Amino acid sequence: MRQHATDKLYCRLGWMTRAHPLLIDGQRLIVPLYHDGFSFSLMAFTDDWGQTWHTSAPLVGAGNIQPSVVQRQDGSLYTLMRDNGPPPKRLLQAESRDRGATWSAVTDSEHPNSGTGAELIRLRNGHWLLINNDTEQGRHRLVVRLSDDEGRSWKWQRSLEQDPPGPEAGAYHYPSILEARDGTLHATYSFHLNRRNLPRDVDGDPAAKSIKHAHFNLAWIQAGDATPDPARSSSPQTEVQKAE
Repeated sequence: MRQHATDKLYCRLGWMTRAHPLLIDGQRLIVPLYHDGFSFSLMAFTDDWGQTWHTSAPLVGAGNIQPSVVQRQDGSLYTLMRDNGPPPKRLLQAESRDRGATWSAVTDSEHPNSGTGAELIRLRNGHWLLINNDTEQGRHRLVVRLSDDEGRSWKWQRSLEQDPPGPEAGAYHYPSILEARDGTLHATYSFHLNRRNLPRDVDGDPAAKSIKHAHFNLAWIQAGDATPDPARSSSPQTEVQKAE
């Protein structure tokens, strides 16, 4: 790691995006970035619609990558990041009070995370929505959580995918989510069935790999997992697309 830190080419290469960019104040566009080699995050931002770019101070922690950013009502920014570091396995968090230029120390949040990506967005009604694998091990469970107090509490939660943990569990990961004009929500994520009796591809991996699209609304989340009548909108409308 120390050797790479002195290599100017290595420091310039390998920066990637994952979560959505964020537009604040109608002017500053923030693009969350991370580096797999150095295993930390930073923010690229522009105030002139991409003519010039700047980078924030690094968000350095114990393996914090793939940041997802929202803006609070008071103007401050908050990010949750994938945990690629040591236990406890939690989504990592930080905040900024200068429009993304500098960030607080990275700390553990309350959200379990098994080293997988997550996305946090602010809805038009002010609620926050988080989609993630809420387990410390495995990617067999994917949930959406809803907060009406900017993440101080999460009153509603519902599972998009849930398998019993074990060798036959599927993997549902790398989620992305957005709010449509009509207020409904569209989520996409990798959908990998991992049953041992499935046919295998030439690399020996399960053949059932695809990208899944789920379409649902806030009422579906707020109904929770214990909907009594499965025939009445107990599952989101889903569409599975074959991954190329």
